Amino acid sequence: GPGRPPRAGLAGELLVGVDGGRLTIAAPDGRELHREPLVEALQTLADARIAHARLGTLLLVRVRPYQEETERHLVVHLPTGTVTRIDALGQACLRLPADQGVAFPGGCHLVDGTVRTFDQPVDGLVYERTVLSPNGEDVLYEFRSPTDGRALLQPYNSVRQEASAPLPCQGYALLADGTLVALRPAEDGPTRLHPVQLWQTPFTSERFAAEQPPGSGPLARIGNADLVRGLADCLALARLAAAGADTP
Repeated sequence: GPGRPPRAGLAGELLVGVDGGRLTIAAPDGRELHREPLVEALQTLADARIAHARLGTLLLVRVRPYQEETERHLVVHLPTGTVTRIDALGQACLRLPADQGVAFPGGCHLVDGTVRTFDQPVDGLVYERTVLSPNGEDVLYEFRSPTDGRALLQPYNSVRQEASAPLPCQGYALLADGTLVALRPAEDGPTRLHPVQLWQTPFTSERFAAEQPPGSGPLARIGNADLVRGLADCLALARLAAAGADTP
């Protein structure tokens, strides 16, 4: 209407504005979904740098307001209009298997709207590599600091669509049978003793997995990839049904 501050359209789904000293995100009908203060109140939409990307039900928005050093990262779950500020997406933004959502240092955001974050220091961490389990079910994301070498190992299970607590370490080795040997980070500087943790993981080598006895029965004939997708879909439907039953 007349006098309304200009807003930028994002993928035909949302409107973003930087008026009145606030960053705002609104639905197409003008209903405000999110607001947060700006450092520089006197700025226009043309002063801000805005980018966005769509992944299923998620809209990822990156905004760098006028005269601010930090880029703000917001994730909008379009079916509910829920907006979550996740600046760690600026360090790394990874697509989860089967487009189930996005992972970032310290957590993940699923397309069903679930947000999982862990209380771990993630400043300075960048994406290093992804390790896949031979069964196609598990993924391990490694984030590492290029300055001090500390790492964060973040597992994700695509069948349960669940992120487990990440493991901080100073270094690690992944053996052929899936044994993970992690060197705990030193909390008080150099030390004579270096605690080591041992974890049994599904991240075996392809050769080790091939040497294991084959499975039997009808499910074994389907193949791991199709079986993983099917189980993931069944569990997702079960969660949706349970959520619907809990809704008054």
